[in-house]
Amino acid sequence: MKRSLFALLVVSLLSCGASAQDAGQAQQAGELTMALTGAVYDANGSVIVNEVKIVAHGTGGKVFRASVNSEGIYTLRLPLGIYSVEAGAPHFCKSIVDGFRIVNATHGKMALDFVLDVAPSHAPCAASKLTTDKKSGDENRKSEKIVE
Repeated sequence: MKRSLFALLVVSLLSCGASAQDAGQAQQAGELTMALTGAVYDANGSVIVNEVKIVAHGTGGKVFRASVNSEGIYTLRLPLGIYSVEAGAPHFCKSIVDGFRIVNATHGKMALDFVLDVAPSHAPCAASKLTTDKKSGDENRKSEKIVE
């Protein structure tokens, strides 16, 4: 009797631990989601906190938006998939990362930081655009310039 009670207690504790571990991986309308979090910096390494907007464009036209908190940190809860993620702020050039994969990550979190250049006062802004190789899943990024 004592052994079966002990075994029941151990099983209960293990299942509670597994539930707590999965708490970071929230379900959104039946989909597994991850928290994409990061900060937005200027070229000098200072955190930008004023009116920063983060937009993630997913497959099927889904759009997810976030802004940074008072410490310059953003968090987006995204279903697994491939996204184009962009960061922008007034007086700065927009930065875009294409082909960013949200995967079933450890602890339910992934990170993506941005560095924004100051917008030139005399010409249109050329945004920084990074792409990943979607065929091989290669994390090497190719830089391109896009004009807005």
